[in-house]
Amino acid sequence: MSVAGTAEAGVGSRRRANTELSLLLLALLVILCAYALVGLAQSGVLPAGLLAYGGAMAALAAAAHLTSRRLAAGADPVLLPLAFLLNGLGLVMVRRLDFAEETAQAPAQTVWTVLAVAVFVVVLVVVRDYRVLDRYRYLIGIGALVFLLMPSVPALAPRSTAPRSGSGSARCRSSQARSPSSGSSRSSRATWPRSVHC
Repeated sequence: MSVAGTAEAGVGSRRRANTELSLLLLALLVILCAYALVGLAQSGVLPAGLLAYGGAMAALAAAAHLTSRRLAAGADPVLLPLAFLLNGLGLVMVRRLDFAEETAQAPAQTVWTVLAVAVFVVVLVVVRDYRVLDRYRYLIGIGALVFLLMPSVPALAPRSTAPRSGSGSARCRSSQARSPSSGSSRSSRATWPRSVHC
């Protein structure tokens, strides 16, 4: 390859890396806004952990980007920011569910995020030529689908003793809506069950 071709390839790689960085910053901004909106909806004020959460997500994004910039210079600049955005919004949704169900699952999910970034870095360090992974794209895709569907397996899903709030209450409301009025006949009152179990 000529010197001009090498220089052009280097410029293209830097341009893609800068695009990836810009998209990561945009994704981080969207995630922090979503996190702040969840806190505002819950308590009316910005959440106290906004800066800590933002700092942690920024550190993870910086680690992933610097590794990608150094070891995968020609990679697609959209994939990492997109994965980061989806993961961050998932963390925000878990936080919202924590508020609704009075649980604390968000910290555990954050640990999985840290592990995911660590695996990403280790893979790029061990596999110096990332194009080798293209041979296993179908295997990687199937593995991702398996991990995605694992929470739907009853043996692996977390058990909860809390009653479901959707179907039971809907059946209760529909049953109560069909109950006879106070002015109905005695026979109708006799045939209607005295209690409705929801």
